[in-house]
Amino acid sequence: VVEEGNGDNRNVRVLELGTFLGYSAVRIGRLIPPGKGEVISIEPNAECAAVAKEIVAFANLSDRVRIVRKTSLEYLREAKSRATPFDLIFIDHLKDLYLRDIRIIESSEMMRRGTIVVADNVVFPGTPEYLQHVRTCGRFDTKFYPCDLEYTSATRASANCPYEYARLGDLDRESTNAASSNGRIKDGVEVSRFR
Repeated sequence: VVEEGNGDNRNVRVLELGTFLGYSAVRIGRLIPPGKGEVISIEPNAECAAVAKEIVAFANLSDRVRIVRKTSLEYLREAKSRATPFDLIFIDHLKDLYLRDIRIIESSEMMRRGTIVVADNVVFPGTPEYLQHVRTCGRFDTKFYPCDLEYTSATRASANCPYEYARLGDLDRESTNAASSNGRIKDGVEVSRFR
């Protein structure tokens, strides 16, 4: 999406909800040529935002990646009234906020026809209400991409993984269906194009 947007010589706008330490913001920001767009990454946690800013600066992307220390609700309420549409929206914050936030975004002018919305971790921990919405509201063409949950491994314990108990097989597989036979935790990404 970012590379395609640069093909027609216009600026690319990306919104990320949930910076954590800035990995995704850096990965996306590096695809944007200087002066050709920006990533606005929203993170309410002061420590995470500070670390993310340092990582972005270390990657020499401060001219393209802006870390904003606010809750998604604070940012979306402010941006709603002065919105310029985003080309890509990456949702990867608190899972129970996905539905609320996509509804706010839909009711504003933050999307245009063709805006791509990528929602991470839609299986584990899961966002069933969000999935039902984007799949049935009639405003998106959407596709699910299965994957393993990041930071899990079948061969070794992952550093400080909050879901490590699942990798070790402590989940009730019948009720959650999240752990696979290879010890990895099943997850997925929903990619939706706004109509």
